[in-house]
Amino acid sequence: MVSKFKVKKYRADSYLNYILESPLPTIDAEKFQSESRLFTIKPVACSDGCSPKYRTRFGLIGIPDGPLTTLASGRIVPVTFLSFFLHDVLLEAREELGIPAMQCHREFELEIMRTDFRFKKAYSKGVYLFGPKD
Repeated sequence: MVSKFKVKKYRADSYLNYILESPLPTIDAEKFQSESRLFTIKPVACSDGCSPKYRTRFGLIGIPDGPLTTLASGRIVPVTFLSFFLHDVLLEAREELGIPAMQCHREFELEIMRTDFRFKKAYSKGVYLFGPKD
């Protein structure tokens, strides 16, 4: 038996700041704050990492979150951490922000391309192919 599941296994333990390609409306919500192109994820936000993941009788099967790296804060996280966190929060808030899923995917792509992750192009294409469509 295979079951898809969403586990919020990563928590923002500090504010995560991004400069986005496209401006957003000014909103101060529970999990994020946006003002023009500045987007801040608040420490209460959670993410399930790169998905999908499936639980089978043989263990966990799915998209790996990538090799580990160290943030400026000293926290050790997967190299895709900043990218998938931004993508998850944008997708969750896209109706409130008034943006389409494709804009969320584009911001993910720009963020992951800043990393030295070997498979960043494949992950970016996967988000466009398998991510939500509006």
